Amino acid sequence: MRFLDSPFLIDLLAGDPDAGRLAGALRASAERLATPAPCVAELLRGVHRAGKGLRATEELLAQLEVVPLDERAARRAGEIAAQTAARGREVATMDCLVAGIVIASDGTLVSRDSDFARIGGLTLETY
Repeated sequence: MRFLDSPFLIDLLAGDPDAGRLAGALRASAERLATPAPCVAELLRGVHRAGKGLRATEELLAQLEVVPLDERAARRAGEIAAQTAARGREVATMDCLVAGIVIASDGTLVSRDSDFARIGGLTLETY
């Protein structure tokens, strides 16, 4: 399963050509497309703050499976937060939650956020 991170979804909504090309390839594949629940919160925060784009965002989210944060993913997120902090390169809590969900689901995260590269065990696809 491919998990689409907030920056990818934002870029897609904004018409970024690289995100658009990758989205086309992903749609053509038979792979399930999802987004972690924390990404929904990030997207909607931005949309509501901007006061525009809600309809397009909701239409995009309707095409994806939204994977919730369950106990297994939350435990993994806690491990990630502790490990990155111990290395002196702490990752934001929201990113730890996203990574925890992706790792617990044996998925691949599509993102341009370089913080995810510091998380061991996370399969990451950049664009």
